[in-house]
Amino acid sequence: MYDSQVSGQQLVMRWIPVVDPSGRTRMESCWISAAQAAPPQVDVTHAA
Repeated sequence: MYDSQVSGQQLVMRWIPVVDPSGRTRMESCWISAAQAAPPQVDVTHAA
């Protein structure tokens, strides 16, 4: 059995398209950390 420890880390499920050897596309889920799921921050600056 595989045991993993996640201490205080939040996970987010994402669905990704996967193409099988016969060319059919199906959706598979995977878990990623919330930090990876967050969109990159953009620093917006405005000229005064």
